[in-house]
Amino acid sequence: MLTFQQFLEKFNGQQNVGNTTKNKGECVGLAAIWVDNLGLDHIWGNAKDLINNYNPNQFEFILNTPDAVPKTGDIICWNFKMGGGFGHTAISTGTGNITTFEVFEQNNPTESTGNNCHLRTYSNYNNVIGWLHPKAPPIADTTNYKKLYEEKVKLETFLRGEIQKKDETINNLNNQISDLEKEKNRLAEELKQCLLVTKEHEGCQAKILKATNFKNQAEQDLAKAKGDWQIKEVAYNKQISLLTTKYQATKSSIKKLLIDYIFGKV
Repeated sequence: MLTFQQFLEKFNGQQNVGNTTKNKGECVGLAAIWVDNLGLDHIWGNAKDLINNYNPNQFEFILNTPDAVPKTGDIICWNFKMGGGFGHTAISTGTGNITTFEVFEQNNPTESTGNNCHLRTYSNYNNVIGWLHPKAPPIADTTNYKKLYEEKVKLETFLRGEIQKKDETINNLNNQISDLEKEKNRLAEELKQCLLVTKEHEGCQAKILKATNFKNQAEQDLAKAKGDWQIKEVAYNKQISLLTTKYQATKSSIKKLLIDYIFGKV
């Protein structure tokens, strides 16, 4: 079994693709070959009739609703308003959304490209009835590998850019850490010096306190000595006054004796 990508590469650009004499070159011819490739039962009828003639054990019919989007390998069916009443069918590539979708088709009735197989993007879901989704075998491997590879390359480029940014951020952080480490060492040295100065300051404070205590004691001793001296000074002054009085009295007595002696009174 071919994956959808392999199927696309094999039949893209070919003409008169089909598996019966009637469907070769018709839109149903390409769809029939895709169903054969999946190993599922052939679906008979014109394009608009495929949604009525499929094997329900092998396909799931998805109605075209406003939020429905066909997946890779789904067989899209248009109504009788396409193809002159016969409808139209194509195989979804899985690329699209709720407004546009891409298909691999043959003999598009609205184009003058002949009946060659080609890719086409539709800008709306006008006249689409719905699509047949194969139940088995699974077609999960029918992804467009080229697009996956491009996304892979794009993602790798993005990741490389992000890794480079992270590396630059890490380098900047390492530089900041180095600067902070230097600043930490500088502050540690300053702290060490401050501790030494503080220790010296504490020694000076102790000396100052001791000197202050000594000064206070000296002042107290001086005040006491002054008080004691004042008491002694009063006593000394009394003794001096007494001695002075005695001296004056003695001096007067001696003077009187001398006068009396001179004048022969003695």
